[in-house]
Amino acid sequence: MANNQNKLIIVDGNSIFYRSFYALPMLKNPQGQPCNAIYGFFIELVKIIQNYNPTHLAIAFDKTRSAYRTQLYAHYKATRKSIPEELKSQLVLIRECLDKAGVKYFAIDGIEGDDVVGSLARRFEKECETLIISSDRDLFQLISDHTKMLYVRRGMSDVKLLDANGLEELFGYRPEHVVDIKALAGDPSDNIPGVAGIGDKGALELIAKYGTIENVLSNIDEIKTRPRNMLLAGEEAWRLSRKLATIITDAPLGNLKLDDLTYTYPFNAQTKAMFTEFGFRTLISKKEIFEDPSAQMSFIPQVVEEKTSYEKIQTLAQLNSVIAKVQDAKECALVLLDKTYIAFSGSAFMIDKSVLSAKENYCLDKAIVKGIIACPNVKKYLLDNKAARMLALTHGESLCGEYFDLMIAEHLISGKVIKYVEDSFTKSSTIDRIGIDMLPLCKKAESELVREKLDKLYYDLELPLSEVLFSMSVDGFKVNCENFIKVSEVTERELNKISNQIFSMVGVDFNLRSPKQLADLLFGKLGLPNRHKGSTNVDVLEELRPLHPVIDLILAHRKLGKFMGTYLDGFLPYISFDGYVHTVFNQTLTNTGRLSSSEPNLQNIPVRGEESMQIRSLFSPRGTDYVLIDADYSQIELRLLAAFSGDEKMIDAFKSGRDIHTETASNVFNVPLNEVTAQMRRIAKIVNFGVIYGISGYGLAQDLKISAKQAKEYIDSFFALHPKVKEYMDSIVVETKKTGRVYTMLGRYRDIDAEINAHNFMIRSSAERAAQNMPLQGSAADIIKMAMLGVYRRLEKENLKAKLICQVHDELVIDCPKDEEERVKKLLKEEMENVVKLAVPMEVEIASGSVWMH
Repeated sequence: MANNQNKLIIVDGNSIFYRSFYALPMLKNPQGQPCNAIYGFFIELVKIIQNYNPTHLAIAFDKTRSAYRTQLYAHYKATRKSIPEELKSQLVLIRECLDKAGVKYFAIDGIEGDDVVGSLARRFEKECETLIISSDRDLFQLISDHTKMLYVRRGMSDVKLLDANGLEELFGYRPEHVVDIKALAGDPSDNIPGVAGIGDKGALELIAKYGTIENVLSNIDEIKTRPRNMLLAGEEAWRLSRKLATIITDAPLGNLKLDDLTYTYPFNAQTKAMFTEFGFRTLISKKEIFEDPSAQMSFIPQVVEEKTSYEKIQTLAQLNSVIAKVQDAKECALVLLDKTYIAFSGSAFMIDKSVLSAKENYCLDKAIVKGIIACPNVKKYLLDNKAARMLALTHGESLCGEYFDLMIAEHLISGKVIKYVEDSFTKSSTIDRIGIDMLPLCKKAESELVREKLDKLYYDLELPLSEVLFSMSVDGFKVNCENFIKVSEVTERELNKISNQIFSMVGVDFNLRSPKQLADLLFGKLGLPNRHKGSTNVDVLEELRPLHPVIDLILAHRKLGKFMGTYLDGFLPYISFDGYVHTVFNQTLTNTGRLSSSEPNLQNIPVRGEESMQIRSLFSPRGTDYVLIDADYSQIELRLLAAFSGDEKMIDAFKSGRDIHTETASNVFNVPLNEVTAQMRRIAKIVNFGVIYGISGYGLAQDLKISAKQAKEYIDSFFALHPKVKEYMDSIVVETKKTGRVYTMLGRYRDIDAEINAHNFMIRSSAERAAQNMPLQGSAADIIKMAMLGVYRRLEKENLKAKLICQVHDELVIDCPKDEEERVKKLLKEEMENVVKLAVPMEVEIASGSVWMH
């Protein structure tokens, strides 16, 4: 799965650079060097960065003609005119300019820029959201489930964001058709021959009807005489043309990692000096595109602070003196990174742990814990309170008194994912000033929370919840080692069994985890139709399933291998010596306010099904006299939809305890309630939850494997039954377009002004779906967090030994002594069902057992 927190933009450098050269008048720098293409390129690059905000960036250029294609066809691109000298000289300079700007580019001997784009996209598309920017239609073939393309028509002010459906809507064909169309039609610009006489229109008509050239030839008798003869005579030409038109996706990129593609923006001083040398006055005048050393965090007004230097602390006596002053001041900023920073009243101190012995660091840490972290009379301004809690825990203490967590505050104020607050902090404030700037930044953040009406959410829920999450992580979740070993052994045997069945069936051994070897087997040895450029992803295998019995075995092996890798091998490194996993719960890594977890990630455990039960059987209570209790909100987002929309039929269904999915099925399929089948209910359930996520007819069609028309009829039937839901969903979009912001029930917000008012249809549609979903998913997150806090406090207040140890999806897990089981179940139901009062009841399903149930 792609990591939605990262966005990689791959720019077709040739496309933007050449377009700039021919679109702009000939500009020269003070030394007389042509520079119009460089100027135009950076103008467009700034627009790309500002409009699409990538976390990673790569530029691809041609360096020489493709050695591979020239070997195939000596006349490849032979008709191209030579590059003007004024452009050629700038091609050398643009690379130097990108180096200075800290932007990664690629220009590889014998490899065309298109092949670099394709190789970058395929290497990283499953790690992050990937977007190609180009005016070259050849690159349409790279659009996939993970990669979109921003098609540039007349500069960055006229672009079209395309996924596979958008491409089909705009041009009448899909990504998998691009190469075959070009193989038939040819391409005069690249001197690709194609089949003589077919042309663009003929090629599009044939591929639109038959899908592939092979299918065209399989139905050759249906084709009119003239094109039939051309196709039969042109087999050698289209085979050659298809090879020439196919973009290479495994160009040599070495050990390149995604993080190698990070970049510096706003641009550094070196870039500004370079623009000055070229005389790019328009770019120089854009102050926002250059680093401002005095700038602070984006969500906080600029802090003007006198320059202060650190005093180094190297002895316990020095530290005790500082702590005494902190206690007099009654507040301080405390930053616990590789170095420790303490700041208060205009003074700043630093402890460099790397130059001290382990014993010295231990003594200094203990003094900080006793004198600051555990001192109830000192208010602590912290980057992340988990670090302070962990340090206190190692010295037998806890975080006491008032404290402020900048990471949580920034997450709420910015409405964005915050991975590491020190990272975003140091983008505008150097690491050497982090302790100095910390206190005024936190003060500003306190004011900003009040101004944005987030103070109640912050102080009443998010900040106290951080203590709950830390406690859950420390207590941990016991792994049933006996079951773990048993499941591992059974899975390993089953994997080997399936592998041997596959090898026996196809008559050859190969690496099942190698996409290339699998593709060679399927499309080479077995001769199965290769409609997706050698792809062996699940969708392709499902398509091939009826054509060969080995596909079922390959899919079974892949599913089991994923289970082994994710939940057995994946969990194993995180099982501590005492047999527990101490999952880290994260408050700031989602846009909706949902919690996430890592080391290991328990949030991706399936909700139901055989796989879910297998995974859950790996966990157990902490002792034989304990039991695991699972409390799960029932259909919380649908209940919120009923309450927020005021739809009488939905509200009445939930109040009377009727099954909402059965009612939807009865309406969608136009049958009485008692004739609704399990299959009908399953479809209705997908429709119901799809509405929450603003699913389109096409998206529902993909999920249900039905026609888009049928899917649209299902959605229309739902809205006909629940008209107020449609009114409510539409009203969210209208309001968000006015304000640029969408809220949850507790005032948590997400800013999507630029996206929801974008001219681009795809960007705008995605933002509209996000706006419709945020109040529901975000409010569900608010409710589960309030419930966690309520349950945790009740357990403490009533001196129960039961512990809240996990939160996944909409469920809470309690590790409970058996003699407290009924009391805790009652407590859970009371806290969770009464945490909010809505027009519909909150309903909680509770299960318990010697393994993690659902």
